[in-house]
Amino acid sequence: MMVGSSPPVLLDASCGVSQVDSQGMHCSSQADSTWKLERPLGSSESSYYLPSRANGVNDMYLHLGFIAPEHVVRRARVRMVWAILRVRHPLLASKVVMHDYDDVRFVFTPPQSPEEALVDADCNLEYKASTKDDLIDSYLNGTRTLSNERLSYLLMSPGGTSLPTPPLTPGSISESTSDEREYPSYHHDLMICATHFLGDGMALHQFANDFFGLLGSSKTASDLEAQLKEELCSRWGRDSITTAALPNALEDNFHVDQNRWRRAVEKVDFQLSQQALVGGHAFRRQAKQPRHTIVPTVSYDPERTKEILKKCKARGVSVSAALFAVCNIAWAKMCSEKQDLPMMMYSALNLRPYFTVKPANDSYWFLAVGYFNVILPTFIPRSIDISSVFWHRARAAKEQSTRAAKNRMIVSRSLLMAEERGQRARLWAKEDDERERGTFVPPLPPPAMAADTAPRSPSAALIGLSLLGNLDGIYKHGAFPPIKLHTLTTGSRQRSGGMLLFGYTFAGKLWISLGYDVNGFEKQLPFDFYVHILEQLTPLANSDESISTLVSCLQASSSFRAAASVSGLWEPHYRARYTICDPEKEQFRKQSTGGNLRLMYLERRRIDQKALDILSKIVMERGDGRLERAREINTMFSFDAWNALEIAASYPLPEIFNEPGVQERRPVPSHAVPTRYWAQMLLGAIARSHAISTWGKLISNDTPKAFELSFACVSSFFVYPPTKLEELTALCKAYFIERQIPLDPAEFTSDSATLGLVCSSICDFLWSCGFEAADGQQFHLLQTRLPHLFLTTHKATIPISIVYVFVCIAQKMGITAAPVNFPVRVIAVVSSPDPDVSDIFVDVFGSRAQAILSLRDDIPPLLIRAGITPTSMLRHITPASCASMLIRTSRNILASFSTMPSSVASEDVLHTAFYASLVVNVIFMHDDRYLLSIIQHINRFLLDLFPVLVDSLSHILNPHLREQLMTHCMAVVEGEKEAAATFHPRSTLTREVKFFVGMIFKHAAYGYVGYIYGWDPSCAAAEDWIHQMGVDSLSRGRHQPFYHAFTQSGSQRYVAEDNIMATCLESADIHRILTDAPVAGRYFEDLIQVDGRARFLLSPELNAAYPDDEAFGDKWLRQGDE
Repeated sequence: MMVGSSPPVLLDASCGVSQVDSQGMHCSSQADSTWKLERPLGSSESSYYLPSRANGVNDMYLHLGFIAPEHVVRRARVRMVWAILRVRHPLLASKVVMHDYDDVRFVFTPPQSPEEALVDADCNLEYKASTKDDLIDSYLNGTRTLSNERLSYLLMSPGGTSLPTPPLTPGSISESTSDEREYPSYHHDLMICATHFLGDGMALHQFANDFFGLLGSSKTASDLEAQLKEELCSRWGRDSITTAALPNALEDNFHVDQNRWRRAVEKVDFQLSQQALVGGHAFRRQAKQPRHTIVPTVSYDPERTKEILKKCKARGVSVSAALFAVCNIAWAKMCSEKQDLPMMMYSALNLRPYFTVKPANDSYWFLAVGYFNVILPTFIPRSIDISSVFWHRARAAKEQSTRAAKNRMIVSRSLLMAEERGQRARLWAKEDDERERGTFVPPLPPPAMAADTAPRSPSAALIGLSLLGNLDGIYKHGAFPPIKLHTLTTGSRQRSGGMLLFGYTFAGKLWISLGYDVNGFEKQLPFDFYVHILEQLTPLANSDESISTLVSCLQASSSFRAAASVSGLWEPHYRARYTICDPEKEQFRKQSTGGNLRLMYLERRRIDQKALDILSKIVMERGDGRLERAREINTMFSFDAWNALEIAASYPLPEIFNEPGVQERRPVPSHAVPTRYWAQMLLGAIARSHAISTWGKLISNDTPKAFELSFACVSSFFVYPPTKLEELTALCKAYFIERQIPLDPAEFTSDSATLGLVCSSICDFLWSCGFEAADGQQFHLLQTRLPHLFLTTHKATIPISIVYVFVCIAQKMGITAAPVNFPVRVIAVVSSPDPDVSDIFVDVFGSRAQAILSLRDDIPPLLIRAGITPTSMLRHITPASCASMLIRTSRNILASFSTMPSSVASEDVLHTAFYASLVVNVIFMHDDRYLLSIIQHINRFLLDLFPVLVDSLSHILNPHLREQLMTHCMAVVEGEKEAAATFHPRSTLTREVKFFVGMIFKHAAYGYVGYIYGWDPSCAAAEDWIHQMGVDSLSRGRHQPFYHAFTQSGSQRYVAEDNIMATCLESADIHRILTDAPVAGRYFEDLIQVDGRARFLLSPELNAAYPDDEAFGDKWLRQGDE
């Protein structure tokens, strides 16, 4: 039945007899002065009301978790706000009276006083000490909360201390007006309950925003009481009787053209649109069991949400459209039948924008939903990347959604659908009641279909999606400052076998929840569906976003937990995050977990957390304690801690350090800069400890097979874990296959010519990959000596480096190859297991001209020209040991310092290369001069002291060198202890120290820019240095403050106060601070520049050592020298 647009009947004492008007609306006399409003339910409302009568099907709820002070959620205040909103929105306080299936009415009795409004609000308000999950479970699966007499209800589960409820006497409406002091905040849970025929999701969320807007406002109890009185009088006072009205039914919000031709066209259009809804898939239901609804909910953190939104925007779709595609792909992966039929999903459409009738009541609490469907293919093409299929389906979902919303017939289709739903609901309600009374008579079966009538296509919907969009557009969080909303869950009581997916953005996070009847489906179906949805989470190496979703699933429900526990789901996340491990410990993890990637992932995360806890302590403390902690990291975890430390070493920086135009979305952690520095130091200690252990094994077991790893360990000093050349080898094999060059060692090692072809072809492959012989100035670059560089950015390299690449590839292809420590330049030798095939010498560096060298014709002349006598030639053409190649590389590195331009490499790189060369020579040459140089440089690699020098290096040295090393190391430890016990408070100074740690200065004499990281009240340098530097010739000589500083390149300086001039930095210099002078990260956290003055904010280490300098520097920055 279509409801007319006439205003509701007003019932008051003037109605003397019972009457029924032409619209079927009732008016009856009242014995007292109470007056009432009523109106019939429209077809949409009836379609929701009639099925709800028995068990509350479709009764809505909205749960909101929030943090607020205790006084904000006291019952008296909540009751007052609830009363105001029930007065403002009359359907919330209405009742439903059913006279017949065609005559169901809302009846609203306005409160006669504020006290009556409060009593009504209190009767529909409950304070209950329950968790969120218990509140929701009780509402969805327990006895129905709502009824014909109660269409709305509030449940509050307060945190903090509970207080007694104030009495509801007329004289005690107001709360205390005394000022509320600063109260601690607690977590609270609110649940708003309402029947679905009362309104929809948009009404529910707008109501929640208004509720918190009043609750968290600055209004006092008296202010709220005055508002209640004012709204009650203006809306429902005796003067309002002639204008008062209830909100319209959905159907009454449109002007309906009664032209019969138009009506006929609309009906045909509606029928055609319904026939186009083809869906051949549905979840298999199981035998009827008691309904039990759960709503497992997962959320993506704000950063992940931003990335998802950004990715969707770049693809031209919304998150809502992407969720349709997620469900489609998930079902397609698990579906093995009827793939020729599409799958159909339905969703709700907000009809408010299409209203053409001005409402008589300004309440937004009314039902205004229509429906549309999205139909997508079920199959997944094998020839197309799954990602491309996904985004194509998402765009198709967007197009269908847009087409439905913009269709010119949207209003007529919605009205006709509402009418059809209403008619079905009345028919089914009558049938249900007759079955219950035992009077039901089954209808006659429909007539048989004519033979020539085409069978109707299936029209089953797989799942419904309630896509609420960005709810932060509704919730004005800034309008209620004392309240912080953080969690939102919504849903409704379902019929048996119900399922509905919700997607929305709230509090900056994307939320996805699935409400369904766990007893309504075959057990495996929801499980499989979850698994395939979760498979679409993108693995992320340096973020917890995707994995947090899996963890949320583990905590959401037993079904989600089972789905999220599938080992295969965790594999891509494990492989993405954990690229490096300790091989022995990894093997033990596999055995102890049975290879379960979820358990392995969680175990690695526990290791990560322990490592990060130790890292945090290193950042916060001074002295020798951090040296022991570095040892602990290396001993307990080694490479198992690598990936976590690598993430910490790349934490986002404070904005001032970022390059222009770089938008860092991740929040900057506390102490991010020093954390990055110490994480990098720990990574270096782990890598260098492993490198030295690897080199130590060469002393007793130096074989050609050790060449690849031992040479790669040179890069370990630069915090590059040793990598192998599998990828380059695979490319080489592909190169061979394309050119039909033999790959089977049995084939090419038995013939000298074929083996020579293979060797020269490997050389050709290297040239094709960009490797080439360095010449001129390039030949002397440090970068040509370091594997992590000559394998990537500096492929124009020197002989020993390119021979290393050649030998490694050859060995992986089954060839016996080794380097030869040939004078002038290193070459390679290739041997065959066949004694009839002679060794082949390969000049890889010169292979563009001649790759294969003849032992008879080419090798002797080259050796003679190098000054090698015939009797000594043999040792220059035998395979070289790995140790000899490392020594030769170290000498090449040291030689490059005198020939390489100073601007080519940073000081940090130079010191690291020097360190690596010193260690190689100490191990294999046993020279104590190198040992002393290591100790002199150890402050740059402070965390190496125990794990690298004491625990690794000392064990492979001879007793004499070991004793020297331990003595030097213990001296460093004592120095660290002394430094930790030393403080520099300004309050104890007898001489003014004008400047401070963290200050940026320009040297008055030499013009370089430096950063102060320490000071002495007078010159504390050795007497020799004082004389050498002419300190006493300064105007104040040695009796003035001196400052420890380092330059923009990282060089350390000791500067007299006379030479300090304040300055600031250009943007380009700021962005390079931590690159050119990494040690700045140890001492400073951020940078502030004001009016030509600049200072760094101090790290915890410097703050402890110079406790007054942070405040001193801040004052200087604001006030200048005054």
